[in-house]
Amino acid sequence: MKKQLSILETDRLILRPWRESDAPDLYEYAKDERVGPAAGWPPHTSVENSRHIIRTVLSAPETYAVVLKSSGKPIGSVGIMPFDDAKPDEAEIGYWLGVPFWGQGLIPEAVRRLLARCFCKLGHTAVWCVYYEGNEKSKRVQEKCGFRYHHTEKHKLTPLGDRRTEYYNRITREEYERRRGAAEEKTLYVTDLDGTLLGPDAALSEYTKHTLNKLIAGGLCFTYATARSWHSAVKVTEGLRLTLPAIIFNGTAIVEAASGKVLSLESFTPSELEFIKEKLEQYQIAPLVHAFVDEKERVSWNRQCETSGIHDYLSSRPGDTRQRGVSDSRALFDGTVFYVTCIATEPELRLFYEAIKKEQRFTCVLQQDVYSPFYWCEIMPQNATKAAAAQKLKAMLGCSRLVTFGDALNDIPLFEGADRCYAVQNAAPELKRIATGIIGANTENGVARFLAQA
Repeated sequence: MKKQLSILETDRLILRPWRESDAPDLYEYAKDERVGPAAGWPPHTSVENSRHIIRTVLSAPETYAVVLKSSGKPIGSVGIMPFDDAKPDEAEIGYWLGVPFWGQGLIPEAVRRLLARCFCKLGHTAVWCVYYEGNEKSKRVQEKCGFRYHHTEKHKLTPLGDRRTEYYNRITREEYERRRGAAEEKTLYVTDLDGTLLGPDAALSEYTKHTLNKLIAGGLCFTYATARSWHSAVKVTEGLRLTLPAIIFNGTAIVEAASGKVLSLESFTPSELEFIKEKLEQYQIAPLVHAFVDEKERVSWNRQCETSGIHDYLSSRPGDTRQRGVSDSRALFDGTVFYVTCIATEPELRLFYEAIKKEQRFTCVLQQDVYSPFYWCEIMPQNATKAAAAQKLKAMLGCSRLVTFGDALNDIPLFEGADRCYAVQNAAPELKRIATGIIGANTENGVARFLAQA
């Protein structure tokens, strides 16, 4: 009787046996020449070829389809294999992932789950991972999961028939236990910027920069979650030497803090955009539309409908190369749209906000700007929240706890999803009511002083 393969779970993934019905999804990603050849196997040539691979290769014991919980679709594969017949208590882990999902920490998340199975369930004493020279992505996965370099083998014959240099990394049970103990104590600290970390002048104090840089250099897992774009956030956090990704646009995107490279992005569907456009027209609201147009981030507005709110936004950002004024309303929503901002008075925005808010397809926030009399109505995809992005980043980094800091209403979801949450003294009363505690105001370097004493 065939042994039933376990179904494993992580925060974002289900690891389950491959099914023949997965063949179309497998082919979708395994046909890409950027996937298989880097690992030494040829791209799949057809759905039937993928079905054959499921029957003959991916049906092996301890081989799992990597399935996104959010879609229920397989996007890659991981597996535990024998490493050396002479060492039956040691194993090897292999993996690959579809290109659209690179850079989101999904394979490290899956590999960590397999390591737990190897050491805690299957009784292995050591686990190996290997990668071919030049496969830097695979190397980084192994480093993130605690594997350490062991040895190099040159001129290894691959299934493609060529010869390559192969690097062998290993983690022992003792190393895994030490790393797991440290991970259980690993906390991710996420702060809002405006009104929380930044002072009333929208800048970091020298004390905050010095204190946080010292703590980060000492290993503190610290970053920010902001409604700002990366271009705006990187200016106001100048001098802060972040090593972790940052959360921008209220959780719509996770980016590399230093370069702005997008690691994860939520965007609108065509039907969602049509609904937003209909409501904008109905309530006569002129928006700023954030999108990737020709692979470049752009902020578009209709020059013929430039309101005082839009003018205030544009004039406060001189030299912003993202700005894209259009004269045709049809061009306003070009590209991959991920964020819509409307700036006006509260009465002008209220009915529009309520019409969007009651739709379950969106995340929508209406609040007054910290630095002007205008109100901002910000519309995002449903899964675009600071809370969801913080949880995703927590999983990417392998942290076990999340501690957050904030001041405004858009920080409420971030607080509700945290293990501990602290409101600055100047925070909104609604946020203070759900906070774990109240710390010093943003004018008193509250976040930096709290972390220095933690």
